[in-house]
Amino acid sequence: MSRIPVLKPEQMDGEQRRVYEETLARTGRASGGPSTGYAYAPLLWERNNAISAYLETESSLSAAQLRIGALVTVTELANHPLVRE
Repeated sequence: MSRIPVLKPEQMDGEQRRVYEETLARTGRASGGPSTGYAYAPLLWERNNAISAYLETESSLSAAQLRIGALVTVTELANHPLVRE
């Protein structure tokens, strides 16, 4: 169960729908997980997609290094006081 309502594509405004469709075309998925929250902030969603694309295609980090970085980030965020509330 999501903490915030999941936006269906037909409920999205023009900007949200544009980013949704671009994300779907690039990745093959654009719903569930973080996309639920990103749908409410299309500029953040778009910028996150750009960072992800850079890390996946242009970064000198290996896949294993990217995964370790993601795990460290999640661990740090999980221990943040605002997340624990």
